[in-house]
Amino acid sequence: MKRMTGEAPPYQYKVLHMSPTGTTLFPWAKQWMKDRFGRNALERQINGLQQYGWEVVSMAGGSAGFLFVVPKVTVLLRRPNDYPWDENSLDEVKRLLIAGEKIPAVMLYRDITGVGVTEAKERVARLESDR
Repeated sequence: MKRMTGEAPPYQYKVLHMSPTGTTLFPWAKQWMKDRFGRNALERQINGLQQYGWEVVSMAGGSAGFLFVVPKVTVLLRRPNDYPWDENSLDEVKRLLIAGEKIPAVMLYRDITGVGVTEAKERVARLESDR
């Protein structure tokens, strides 16, 4: 089926590319860094995204590196472009802003809404100024 120009695509796509086992971080790393990059981070991210309507379409493994071979996994996720989300979904974003965690708030806002980085930063800044 050919898509007409100006018509919105039926799906939003997201790609995760990271180590399947996660990374060992220093003990003093912030909790959001441990959740995003630490042990079992890939599984936690996929499970977290599934609650916002994202589904795994494809997963491929491989290795990367020149001197050290590091296993990497690429995961392709998608969700319908018209996925419904309500303002109650933003309570967690607001909680992160109150705690002073702006970067995790922007990342979570992107996961919930599917918007780009710049738009997410602007909207989170607007949420922060409305507090």
